[in-house]
Amino acid sequence: MTYLLLVVLISFQTLNACSGMKVNHNNKITEIMQTVPDTCKRCDIEAVKETVSNLEKLEYSDIFQFLYTFSKDCSKNVEYSEYSNEVLFKVLEMHPEDFIICMNKEKGLELEYIYSELSTPILDINGSVIYEKVQNVSGDRHVKEKILKALKKAIDY
Repeated sequence: MTYLLLVVLISFQTLNACSGMKVNHNNKITEIMQTVPDTCKRCDIEAVKETVSNLEKLEYSDIFQFLYTFSKDCSKNVEYSEYSNEVLFKVLEMHPEDFIICMNKEKGLELEYIYSELSTPILDINGSVIYEKVQNVSGDRHVKEKILKALKKAIDY
């Protein structure tokens, strides 16, 4: 039954601009983006603002859209860089499992830049709290290790 449900969910595409296919993961629905729609942009401060306004109830597609905004080219945009860095830690703290899944599954993300951002917080963070939350959720071991390594640097920063 789970396999059939998985096949059915994979066969449906959502109509949202930055959302994709859904897959059952650990008894909850998680989307996996197939392509990056034109509406997703790098350095998009509006996407960051939208993420903040929905922080409590972010869905996988929201996390993807937010993470997609990260690019090393954004470092020139001070307003975006500071704001997105602050929000990055909030998203990871509140949605660690979806964050890890997204970092593992989505090919359009600039992973090394996101890890770099996680290792250099601009503001004070709840480093040990976030570290523990990441450590205690399921997800790809390799991605978790890289996130935890970056958080360790952030805590020592």
